[in-house]
Amino acid sequence: MTTRVVWWVRFGAVLRFEVRAQWRDPLTTLYVLVFGLLSLGYASSDAVELVTNRGAVPRTASWALMLAFGGLTAFGQVITTMITTTAMLRDEAQRTRALVATSGIAPVTWFTARVGAALLIMLAVYAAIPLGVCLGAALRSEALLDAVLGATRAYLVMTVPTMITVTLLLASAALYTQRVLGVLAMALLLVGVWQAALSLVGSEHMGVVAGLLDPFGNAPVLVVTRAWTEGERMVRLVPVDGLVLSNRALWL
Repeated sequence: MTTRVVWWVRFGAVLRFEVRAQWRDPLTTLYVLVFGLLSLGYASSDAVELVTNRGAVPRTASWALMLAFGGLTAFGQVITTMITTTAMLRDEAQRTRALVATSGIAPVTWFTARVGAALLIMLAVYAAIPLGVCLGAALRSEALLDAVLGATRAYLVMTVPTMITVTLLLASAALYTQRVLGVLAMALLLVGVWQAALSLVGSEHMGVVAGLLDPFGNAPVLVVTRAWTEGERMVRLVPVDGLVLSNRALWL
């Protein structure tokens, strides 16, 4: 076989192994339930609130969904950390690193396959958020089509880019430190940057900086909609160009 074919065979083998191992882990099912129930509760009940100062804005309005998905993804930092740490440090935990080292699998193949597996698992886990929102909207007898379109848009703009960015940063921290503490330090750093960005949102002169600084995407949404009235927040789509697009592109 050619070198390229061998690479793909080894990449696929590592990817399948890690996906199966993660999917069989009971914690993965727990993660899906956590996201699904939180988003379901937000969309269907007044007992769960994910958007500060939402007022009378419907829960499935574009503005509310963008902020809710950004907040849930930030909350999911804990879950992202667990999945990424498990994928990257499994050999260390199970003391099989020496076995992997003698298998002929190149480091780049190992790294990309483990990261790819973590991303596939998290795509499935985070997909529980839009599904929960759509189910909650159906239970409240709201416009289901609008909820589906709004949740899908928020998932693609807010959740997926953040998930990719955070996974790669955490995986890199695991690769270079080979310690859970290194991954946790990176995760805490991202949360700190997020909080710093949110604290600058209200500043007239620092709004653009805040919008670019936020790794989870809440700040740019708040900045571009800062002048909107409550009525506009009810009906207008949050634009995904300008500052929001720059934030997503910069972090990716």
